[in-house]
Amino acid sequence: MLLSLKKLLPIWFKFPFWYLFKSPQRQFGMGSFLRDTFGIFRYIKVNIFPQPNLKPISICIAIKDRDYELQNYVLQSLKKIDNPSLVELCIFDCGSQNAAILESSIHGSFNGKLKFKSVQMKFERAYALNQAAAMAENEILFFTDVDFEIPKAIVQFANNYTFNKYMWFPIVFYLYKGKDRCIKKENGEWMVWGGKGVFACYKNTFEALGKLNEQFKTWGGEDEEFWLRCHEAKKIIIRNKEKQLIHQWHPSSNEKYIKLAQEA
Repeated sequence: MLLSLKKLLPIWFKFPFWYLFKSPQRQFGMGSFLRDTFGIFRYIKVNIFPQPNLKPISICIAIKDRDYELQNYVLQSLKKIDNPSLVELCIFDCGSQNAAILESSIHGSFNGKLKFKSVQMKFERAYALNQAAAMAENEILFFTDVDFEIPKAIVQFANNYTFNKYMWFPIVFYLYKGKDRCIKKENGEWMVWGGKGVFACYKNTFEALGKLNEQFKTWGGEDEEFWLRCHEAKKIIIRNKEKQLIHQWHPSSNEKYIKLAQEA
C-alpha cells in the first residue's frame, strides 16, 4: 500500500526528500548532509552575486565516430557562448575513421584553442576523458558528452560552481525519442537519480581524487563511482537543474534509459 502510494507521488515532490535523507552519499555520514547544504547556499549566492574576474576553462570530451553530434551540438553551441576567448576545447578521439578530417573541420568551426589527440583503440569513456583532461592547460575543467549543447553561460557557470572544495554536477534534461528540444513533461525528464557524467571541477581536484576509474571499460558506471568518491573525499557538490543542458536522444543499451527510446 505504501509503495503504491509512493509511485503516485510526482518526482518533484519525492526527489528533495530522497536527496536529503536517502541519497547514496549519506553512507559517509551526516557530514555529507551539511556539505550538500553548503552547496545549496553557494548556488543561491553566486546566482545573486556571480563570480567576477572569470578564469578560462577547458571543455573535455571523449569521442569515437560521433562527428554529427560534435558538429551539430557542441560546435554549433560554442559559436553562441559568452566569453569564447576563455574556452579551450580538449578532445581525445578513440580512433574515429576520419579523425584527420574531423580535426580539420573542428578548426574550421571553432576559433578558440583546440587540443585534439587521436589513438586507435576501443572507446573507453573513463580513459578517454582522463586523457582529455591531461591535455587541458586551464585550472577549471568541464566534462561533457557530445550529445549536449554547451550552455551559453558555461564560463560563468563553471566559475560560479567550482571553488576550493566545490564541484558542479548539474542535473540534465533527457529528451525522449522524436521530441522537440523543449523542457516539458511530455518531451523528456530530468535525470535526478543519475546523469552524473557531466561535471566541472578544478584540475588539481580531479587529479587528487584519482580521476575517473579506468577499470570501467564499457559505457556507464564510472560517473557514479567518481561522484561517490567526491563525497567520500568531503567535496561540496552543487547539483541544480540546468535548463541549458539538454541531452539529445540516441539509442542506448543502458537499462536505466531504455524508456527514453519510447515515444511519450
